[in-house]
Amino acid sequence: MGTEKEIPSILKYIFLLHFLVAWFFGIWLFALPDSFNTFVGHTVPADPINIAYGALLIGIGLTSILAFRAGDWKSVKILVEMEFVYTPVAIIGGIITLLAGSYPAWFLYFYMIIMAMFFILFFIPYYQLRKS
Repeated sequence: MGTEKEIPSILKYIFLLHFLVAWFFGIWLFALPDSFNTFVGHTVPADPINIAYGALLIGIGLTSILAFRAGDWKSVKILVEMEFVYTPVAIIGGIITLLAGSYPAWFLYFYMIIMAMFFILFFIPYYQLRKS
């Protein structure tokens, strides 16, 4: 995998994928929240929290594209570690929302799968770099 000074190419592509997914949903939630809610089968007009979460996703996506462009592991390590906090908390939030019955279940399952996928995708190169 190389030294701790270089970012594994797989991690760069994980950051790129993370950017694309975050911006796709972020821009949709931020700019067209009613359209998003209509698509998932939730209430229209959208809750202001949709717009706020969209802004969060746009910001997180921006950090991922910056990490994609970074040159060394030290400069992106904290972003990977942030994903180890964000993704499990997002899954817990999804479970709470699912139990409350306040959002369409199909989308919450989809959302939690995406969060679990990114947790695993970020964990694999992180673990490999920690071992080396």
